[in-house]
Amino acid sequence: MKSKIFKIISAFVLAAAMIAAAISCSDNKVYKKTFPSISEIEYDPDLYIKLPVLSDITVSKKEVDERVDYALMSLLLQDAEYTLYSEAGSAEASLYDTVNISFVGAPDDGKTVLDDNTLEMLCKTSVNLVIGAGDIYKLFSDKIMDSPDDAADFERELIGLSVGDSKNIILTLPGDCQISALRGLNVRFTVSLNTVNRPDADVGSLTDDTVLQKTGYPTVNEYRNYLVEYYLGDLAYNAVVEKCEIIDDCKEIFDVYVDKYIHELILQSYGDELTEKEYNKAYDEVMKSSKDKAYAWATPVSRERLILNSLFELCEIKLSDKQYKTLLEADWNENKEKYKQTAGVESAKELEDYFGKDELMLAYCFDELLRVLPGKITVA
Repeated sequence: MKSKIFKIISAFVLAAAMIAAAISCSDNKVYKKTFPSISEIEYDPDLYIKLPVLSDITVSKKEVDERVDYALMSLLLQDAEYTLYSEAGSAEASLYDTVNISFVGAPDDGKTVLDDNTLEMLCKTSVNLVIGAGDIYKLFSDKIMDSPDDAADFERELIGLSVGDSKNIILTLPGDCQISALRGLNVRFTVSLNTVNRPDADVGSLTDDTVLQKTGYPTVNEYRNYLVEYYLGDLAYNAVVEKCEIIDDCKEIFDVYVDKYIHELILQSYGDELTEKEYNKAYDEVMKSSKDKAYAWATPVSRERLILNSLFELCEIKLSDKQYKTLLEADWNENKEKYKQTAGVESAKELEDYFGKDELMLAYCFDELLRVLPGKITVA
């Protein structure tokens, strides 16, 4: 259960998992590509990123509690039986309902003119979401919004709407969205509620036995405490990232991720048994055809890494080799069955070879960041 940043971390690890960190020098031997360790790249962070003052960042305790309550309710509802309400007026949307909606968005001022492609991004036909899950923002392109905070009001406004009815919801789009014409724009969404799907009856309360069976935590309280810590860290990190200012891209870090993206495409198209000469030829061909896609992928990933590196330094998070090996062994012992199934590895050493030490160090440091960051911001 990882936060928004783990879609970026997953991108790091996915790329790392696609590389085989071996060596070769003969033209007749299989060439195995290696990459520089990003954690060892030296650069002046002040040239590339400006961090906010952490004490100025505020996270809502109410939002943390809402996320925790939703996670606990979701666990309780996993085995419930549902009824679908599709007739007009048959049900009103409420918290934790799975609803199907359609919506059309347009500038609320009636004056702003948007091109057809942008308008299309503000419209959806027949999409499902769970009220209270905090993921309605995912219905939009990440060029428009990429955080639960960006669309929280939209989600709350659905509560009380009857099946078959529509309402207008005004939402202010984030000021840092990638589409300049939409930055800070008030958009009027005309939303129609198509169906409501909810449990047939009262599902009761979550018990220690259910939590132990489904999560491995021995009690409800211990699982709740884990969720509070997790969501506090998640929301704190997202709030800090939102206030970070990227001054420029670090070419050395950016180039590594471009190469990793191209390498993955080479593996998919040419396999992993190329000689060095064949690999270099394939690299040139793939780079020529996929450069734009590689750059588009590497830009947010490398910027996220800049943010992480600076936050690690600010929060004095650095793992010694001994600490890293301890965390690696603990990770393996706790998740070995999952790793055996998904990665086909049989030991902590094979796990390190598969993902790469640099990416595992990143993940372990990030876990520590989520733990310490809430203590450096304001929770109100």
